[in-house]
Amino acid sequence: MIVNRFLAAAFLTAIVISGCSSFGDPDRADLAALEAEILAMIGTAEASDIAFCREIAFGSKPCGGPWKYLAYSTAVTDSIALADKVDRYNRWENDLNQRDGAISDCQFVTPPGVEIESGRCQLGRE
Repeated sequence: MIVNRFLAAAFLTAIVISGCSSFGDPDRADLAALEAEILAMIGTAEASDIAFCREIAFGSKPCGGPWKYLAYSTAVTDSIALADKVDRYNRWENDLNQRDGAISDCQFVTPPGVEIESGRCQLGRE
């Protein structure tokens, strides 16, 4: 039940992001669908120990660097497959940003680190 809610939320988030980025742009819609796939791969990031928790830079700001980081668990997510998919997402978003002449705040996003809470990997708190 929780996983179904998570997947539904990820899908809706992807639709909203897609709609906000460039309404009607099929490339942005496909990028949002890829984000939903990535979030589904991560799932709820369940782990029995912090040793399974990792973070990965996600997205490509027009000025460079990631938009954010995602926490995941190596206990339930194939790290290599995830890295490949995130790399594809990041390169694709960078290409679209260049194509569209996109701008951003250019603020550097630092890796937050990871922690475990209630058996789930999460990003560290600032």
